[in-house]
Amino acid sequence: MRHLRITLLVLILLTLVASFMAENLAGLGWITFMVILGSAWLKFLGVAWYFMQIRQAHRFWKVVVPALSGAILAGVVLAAH
Repeated sequence: MRHLRITLLVLILLTLVASFMAENLAGLGWITFMVILGSAWLKFLGVAWYFMQIRQAHRFWKVVVPALSGAILAGVVLAAH
């Protein structure tokens, strides 16, 4: 139960950071984009790991989910640059 609360707290904090940066620090451009995208990636991994129970899944899924999401993230960053 403790890990669930910590995960929820981290998800909320990442959402608040992304919201704050989008509203107040939009002039930084690329840095803001990377922080928001990075926080979205971390939120995805947190949800997948704890709420979709990837941590209890087969080793294949433990490798594929972060690798695929990282590849998608890299593609978005390269396409935006």
